[in-house]
Parts: sequence; C-alpha cells; structure tokens
Amino acid sequence: MASNIIGIMSGSSLDGLDMALCRFEEIDSMVEWSIVASKTVPFPPFISEALRSSPSLSGWDLMHLDSRFGRFIGKETKAWMQSPFHES
Repeated sequence: MASNIIGIMSGSSLDGLDMALCRFEEIDSMVEWSIVASKTVPFPPFISEALRSSPSLSGWDLMHLDSRFGRFIGKETKAWMQSPFHES
C-alpha cells in the first residue's frame, strides 16, 4: 500500500518555507520512496523579521508569532495542495 506524505520545514537561513510531497510504498518488504513534487515559498518580510527576532521576544509576542507562522504554513500548504503539481 502506498502513502503520500507532505514534509514541511524552514531552515535556519529563514529564507522560506520548503514543502515536499513524498510517496512511500512497500515493495518486497522494502520501503521505496520518491519525491513527487516540491516547492519553496519565500517568507514575507514580516515573517522573516519576526523569526529573526524571536530569541528576544516576550512570551506573549512569541505566542503571537507562533500563531501567525502556523497560519502562514497552513495557508501556503493548502494553496500548494490545491494547485497542479506539475507547476512545482
């Protein structure tokens, strides 16, 4: 049985959100995988600036950033999943 899994990360360079759609399948007791599509979405300035300053944020501001960043990730992932992958 095959499974499609989305991987999402942002690296320490804070340049953007990296997304990959990967397919995993068990064949003859071995797991084979492939990257079906991938995309990098550049961070808008307000996100990259906030992430850079996160070590000095108050707890309240850090919670606010976490919420905004989570919404950004969700919005971009949903938009990518609804687009044709051949354009990735």
